[in-house]
Amino acid sequence: MSELTLHDLSKKMAKLDFAMLNTASVGGGQTSRPMSNNGDVEYDGDSYFFAYEQSRKIAEIRADSKVSLTYTGAVGMLGGSPLFVSVEGLASLIEDKSAFADHWTR
Repeated sequence: MSELTLHDLSKKMAKLDFAMLNTASVGGGQTSRPMSNNGDVEYDGDSYFFAYEQSRKIAEIRADSKVSLTYTGAVGMLGGSPLFVSVEGLASLIEDKSAFADHWTR
């Protein structure tokens, strides 16, 4: 296991677009689904994802905000081992549509 600064980790994560978002399901298990960072990977400790308000993941986050994210990079630095990142934290739902522009890229 590597010990990296947040700055070093963000540089390594810059090309990782997809993560698995893990939430607690209503039945007590875990639900995982792939989510795209939408190119917003200047990682500073926060990750941003877009989802439909009526989706199950939103209902699960409203019920229990504890989530985890897992990232996998196919090729490591200088052709070395792949990069694996696991992050745990609390999700918050941003419903202010004007704030979406801060994290939306094409």
